[in-house]
Amino acid sequence: MKYLVRVRVNLVTMTEFGQRLQKGELDRSCIRGETFCLEDDPAVGFSVWEAESDEKFDSVFKSWKPY
Repeated sequence: MKYLVRVRVNLVTMTEFGQRLQKGELDRSCIRGETFCLEDDPAVGFSVWEAESDEKFDSVFKSWKPY
């Protein structure tokens, strides 16, 4: 299944989020391609995710939710 994910990065947790991304601590295995941000609001991003089921998507995406 494919998911179009729209997120707004929490500016309070952005530093921690960036550090975890750089260290490879967030599972990116379901992300297909790049994340695109809105020009007028770079805290909003869109990306395509793919997982075998809603449960698999939820299990991978849950570590991203705090950000």
